[in-house]
This record gives sequence, structure tokens and C-alpha cells, in this order.
Amino acid sequence: MVFMSYQFHMTLIESHNDTPLDSITIDIAKDTKDLHDIHNLDKALQDILSILHSNLKQSFMKEYMYKYVSLQLDSNMLLLILLIPQKIPKIYKEAYKEYHDKEYGVGRYTYLYEYCYHKDLDIKDYAKIGLDSNPSNATILTLHTAYKAQKLEITLANGLDSILESRDRQRQAKLDRKSQNSIKQQSIDSLLTITLINGGYKDKLWGFRENSEDGITILNPKKDFMGAETIRTSIQKSTPQRNKQVHLLFYGGARKIGDNAAFYYASINVLKDYKHYYPNDIFIHEFVDSAKTIVDKINEQNIESIASLDLFFHGSKWGLYMYKGASMYKELLSEDIKENKLNASLYASKTADLLTAWDTHEEKRTIYDVKFDRFISKGAIIEIHGCESGGDLYVIDSISKNLSEEIPQGYVVGHTTKTNPNIDNTQDNTKQDYRHGVRAIWQNGKVIKKTTQKRWINFNKEMI
Repeated sequence: MVFMSYQFHMTLIESHNDTPLDSITIDIAKDTKDLHDIHNLDKALQDILSILHSNLKQSFMKEYMYKYVSLQLDSNMLLLILLIPQKIPKIYKEAYKEYHDKEYGVGRYTYLYEYCYHKDLDIKDYAKIGLDSNPSNATILTLHTAYKAQKLEITLANGLDSILESRDRQRQAKLDRKSQNSIKQQSIDSLLTITLINGGYKDKLWGFRENSEDGITILNPKKDFMGAETIRTSIQKSTPQRNKQVHLLFYGGARKIGDNAAFYYASINVLKDYKHYYPNDIFIHEFVDSAKTIVDKINEQNIESIASLDLFFHGSKWGLYMYKGASMYKELLSEDIKENKLNASLYASKTADLLTAWDTHEEKRTIYDVKFDRFISKGAIIEIHGCESGGDLYVIDSISKNLSEEIPQGYVVGHTTKTNPNIDNTQDNTKQDYRHGVRAIWQNGKVIKKTTQKRWINFNKEMI
């Protein structure tokens, strides 16, 4: 007797003897395919996966494996793209040495939402869809896996409760009414819910059942199968806990559209780096036209939650310049700024404000309006991506110096000279990046290092 059947990479998997097929164990080396090996898929899916693969390689360039798994129940296909990091972050390395279940990796699975997709496939013959034939639709989910994951377990829902079945019948009836060509006797597809067991967590990543808060349920050893309990126990003993931290990236404020566009593209490239190194953290990336917006956004964060702040504006040693009404779509005239007092800049101090600020708007601020207890107490990073912001003045304190004194166990990075976004002499807007040239690294009021390192600075290794 066959109780339940699934198709796994075009291979039929069946349960027998009244025992439901409730889980599939996937050996990533043996059971997954490379993301470029897509020739057996529908042409529309090939096109989508090809684009996703190309974009993933641009965003996650090094030390990643790109794999996928296809799973089909009735006419529903799930394509699970696995982005598998091969280098373990420093925070996990010591704990990883003591792992008893290294094949499951370290860390959690997280969605990469911009690489998820749903596609209704072109069906020419509805008699040829279903488990033993073709899918009618495909859901593509892209997941950043645990670090160095080699194995994962998927649990499968064992059936439908009355609520789910009722919803599905209502949906099917609505579709039938809309289409005279629909097949009235077509059986309703069973619903598939998958749960990944990994790293001490049970993450429900696809399906129709209700989620717990944040979609995450901690495993209960008394209710969940023993394999998961084993993983949970070993991780609890060895993995240091780390709450999600916040990374703030603000850009804009300039009179000219072109300048704001350069800030935007540069900020995107920095954001990609943060997502690469800290995929599970929280990212806030916004265009702003006043210092008030920056200060308010910082101050509304939780205490000791902000790990980094990146600022993409015109600036100098005295402050960062922004004008109320600045836009990505319309330029401001100098006359408008003067007549309407649109200067809403962020200044290094009240002295810098008094001596250098003109035509000021009510939304200008100094750095001392910021609640610095929102930053993590050790290792916070502030980087200013603008001209001469990393320099110093003997008469008036500079913005980098003053910021570094407010996060004494963190770092403030700024350029000592004028800069531009054309890293490596690029003419491609999408590759623009201000992280080149000479940058000063400040800590507690002093320059502790100057570097010509391009792009990402690793503060835990060679730079400090």
C-alpha cells in the first residue's frame, strides 16, 4: 500500500505499509544539483534560475556553493536554492571544533527574499500534469544555509486538517467558476508543508500552516524526532548566542541628482558586504534629506543594538551636508537653499555649527543629539563615505574625532582627502564605491591607523 508519494529530482519516493512519508534526509553532496545544471527543467524555470544564479554570484562572490533541490507533490513544485557558505565566521570557529554533528553546519537558514519567485507554468495539456508528469507551478525559495552545511532534513506535513482543506476547496471552486476550460473532476492538490531541521531550530519555510512568532519554533525533544533532538543538544552546549544586530546605511542629501545616485550605488555595494558577512542581521537602508531623520532613526533603535552606521553624503571635517528637499529625481538650486533655508546638515559640534552653518533649516542637528547608547558597547563601526571627513582640526574638533569619543571601544572611519566613487577607475555606476584612497581609523579621539585597503576592512584581523 502506498500512503504518500513525492517526486524528488524526478525520482518518485513512496511510503508503504500505512506509514506516512514524513521526512526526507538530503545529503547536499549527493542529492542536490549545481545551480547551473538545469537542463531537465521547464524552459521558463531554466531562464529564471539562470538569472538568479548570475545575480547570486555577483552578490555572494566568494566561498559559496550554489545548489538546488527540486521537490514535487502532485502538480506543485518547490525549487529550493541553497546558498552554502564554506567559510565559518570567527564567532563560530571555536564552538565548531566541539560539534558532534558537523554535517548540519553551524547557524540558521534564512530567506534571501529578493531571490524568491513563484511561476505558473505554461500548461498545454492538463491531462499531463501531476506527480507522474509535469508540475503546473513552481515556487522558488532561496535560502542562505548554515555555514558549511553538508546535510539537512526536511519534514513533510502528513495531511490536511479541515481548515486547510476547506480553504483549498474554496480556492479551487473560485478558479472553476472563472474558467470554463477547467477540469471539473480534477482532484484538489494536496498541500505540502516543509520544515527544515538544522542547528537546533525547526524552521517552517514553506506551506500553509500558521507560523509561530517570527516563523521559528524551538525544537521540543519530547515531541520532535530524535535526530533533531541530538542536533539541538549539541548546538545548545557549544554555540554562543548572538542577538540580531542593526546595520544603518543612510545616503543622499545632495543638491544634484547625479551625486545622490553615486551615493546610492556606493551604499548598495556596502550593503551587499554586510549581508555577506552578517546575513542574519537587520539592515536599514534609506535615502534621507536631513540630519533629523538620521538622528531620529538611530535614537529609536534598542539600546546596544546598532553594530554599524554608514553615511554617504558630501562633507568635510566639520560635518555632513544635506539639504531639505534633496531628491533622486529633482535637483535643488543654490538660490532655493539660500532663500528657503534648506541646510539640514549634521555637524560635529555646536561650535562647528555656529562657525560654519549658513541658511540652516530646523532639521539640522549635531552629533550630540544622537543617543550613543544605541550602539553596541564594543566593536561598533561608523564609516563616513565622503570627502575629508576623517581629517582633524586643531581649533575645532572634527566629526570623526568627536564620534570616536562617543563610541570609545568602537571605530570611526573617514577619508583624509577628497574622494570619488570611481574605485578601480570604474565607469560602471553599479560598481561605484568610496572605499578606496587613504582612510583614517579613529578610536577614542585618536587616529590609530591609516589604510589604503580597498572596500571591506576586517577589524578583527589584519587592520587593527
